[in-house]
Amino acid sequence: MANIQEALESNFLTVEVVRNSPSKQCVVVDPGSYEDDDYGNHKLSMKVNIDGKIKKWRPNITTVTNLKVLGMDTNEWLGKVIALSIEKQGGKELVIGNVGVVAQPAPTVPVVDQLPTTQTVNTEGVI
Repeated sequence: MANIQEALESNFLTVEVVRNSPSKQCVVVDPGSYEDDDYGNHKLSMKVNIDGKIKKWRPNITTVTNLKVLGMDTNEWLGKVIALSIEKQGGKELVIGNVGVVAQPAPTVPVVDQLPTTQTVNTEGVI
């Protein structure tokens, strides 16, 4: 007996694939190339690994703008982890990719009330 879930799933990185992803992130495994879509539009198309599955991804303009910090050549994107989210734009749900930002810890600044106070030292009997 075979589970048909994989057969039902798209070969593309879709909203549904991201929605069902436990990690909500992918890794670029192929820099891709430009291809014409079904409507004759010239689109960037690349392969990514999401949760151990290889998917074809056509990142939208918002995603490409977000990811250009990785480099202007998609070869520089290879091996990079991309955070994925689903956003509504123009009434349509889209997969948006972004470079994850590692949060830096806030500097520790003592609060005035918590500063150490001076202590009175008993000097009686000390010569």
